[in-house]
Parts: sequence; C-alpha cells; structure tokens
Amino acid sequence: MIHLSPQAAQKILSIKAQENLESSYLRFAVETGCCGNYNYTVGFSSQKNPDDLEFESEGLKILVDPQSHIYLDGCSVAFQEQEGEQGGFHIQNPNAPASAGCPCEEPAGGCCQA
Repeated sequence: MIHLSPQAAQKILSIKAQENLESSYLRFAVETGCCGNYNYTVGFSSQKNPDDLEFESEGLKILVDPQSHIYLDGCSVAFQEQEGEQGGFHIQNPNAPASAGCPCEEPAGGCCQA
C-alpha cells in the first residue's frame, strides 16, 4: 500500500481539478535503475489494467502494477509547499536501497547497468 499525507492528497486533488482529471486514478510505477537506484513514475491514468492493484489513500484511488508493488509497498508520499529544492513531493520508501548513486558518475543506463 502507498500512503499519501493529507498535504500530498490535497495537492494532487488540486492538480486533478486544474487538469480536468477528476475521474482519473493516480498511477505509481518504479523501475530499478543504475546501481539499484529506484526511478519513480507518477501520473494520472483513466484506465485500470486487469492486473493492476488498487489502493485508496486520503480519498484518492491509486493504481500500481504488480511488479512495481514489490518495490513500492509501504512507501509514503508527502508534499511540502516551499520555494527551491526542498519543496514539492517527497517519496519515502523503506524498500529503497541506501545508495548514493553510481560510483562512476555515468548517467542512468551507463556502466553499472547489468
């Protein structure tokens, strides 16, 4: 399950209203990238696939594909209204590896990709 903070849910609902996407789901996905880092994808989807897992948090319906669910189960999403790099959405994922990034500093998909 993915947990949204009340502030994150409020911001997502505001974005859905601005984009006229009130009937859409919030979709999360994750791919493992270079050196095991997680690359998150978050967006809106009007369609639920047959194998999607559906959750609800703070009144928002959330979809996750089964493969991504392995990596996303138990994560939380917060939103902080601030200027600069500290503001915005923050995903806290207890399943994510403690990695400082690729030691060779290659872009994603570079030398460390297995």
